Amino acid sequence: MREMDRLAPEYQHSLSMLSTELMGLLGELKAGVPFFSPRYVGHMSSDLTMPSLIGYFATMLYNPNNVAAEASPVTTRMELEVADQLARMIGYDPAKQWGHLTSGGTVANFEALWVARNVKYLPVAVRWAAKEAGVGGLSVGTPAGGRAPLEGMDLWALLNVAPEDAMNLADAFRARLGDAGAAVEALARHSLAGLGYQEFGRRLSQQFGDALQDGAVLVPSTAHPSREKICRALGIGGRQLIHVPMDPRFRMDPAALEATVHALADRKQPIIACVSVIGTTRE
Repeated sequence: MREMDRLAPEYQHSLSMLSTELMGLLGELKAGVPFFSPRYVGHMSSDLTMPSLIGYFATMLYNPNNVAAEASPVTTRMELEVADQLARMIGYDPAKQWGHLTSGGTVANFEALWVARNVKYLPVAVRWAAKEAGVGGLSVGTPAGGRAPLEGMDLWALLNVAPEDAMNLADAFRARLGDAGAAVEALARHSLAGLGYQEFGRRLSQQFGDALQDGAVLVPSTAHPSREKICRALGIGGRQLIHVPMDPRFRMDPAALEATVHALADRKQPIIACVSVIGTTRE
């Protein structure tokens, strides 16, 4: 901008309006709750460290978008490094972690249940995709520790494949097909995420003579309220969120959990996820 343009009445007017509105906004915000303060302890977030605040402010100036490495070559790399560190800290194999940073706990809870649901029904999608592609001879690990042919498993067995075995099964399908891109597209065509609950359930009814059983999500009775909202948003259903009782020290009662698992198994209702909570909002 040229210096003479700054003297124009129009520019001076817009500058004055911007200043006035900014001061008004700041005045209104001062009446809010001081969540911004690292020393505010009236909410679950408190006493942030100075390095974390400075790092946040510095990164905010660059406004990276970690949706793809091309848009954020630096912060995507840092995100992977942090996920690796967190995996090591809590005892997970860093080579197998898929962790990433979210904007908050509710989004993290949403993504965790989203992934758990998709992995739960992945063996069914692999079976349908393998049949479509003419890929036979696939086997999958069973809860008993053995292996079973994918084609011969009934619906209840398919819905009780461990997450790691389900992921290994998908890898085996991709390797047998020999085209990773085609494998991804085939799985997407037959997945619950791609078909939706109605079509997925219709196919189950046709092939197995049984519609899709309601998948349950087990949480402690102190679980965050976002869990029910997430179950509703994902189509799992708020009624399928089962709260397991706690002991006097606010820990999930193992006996109550075992009884709940047996009750679900007796009525052939698969468990999508069992959520543990470390440090609840209230406690």
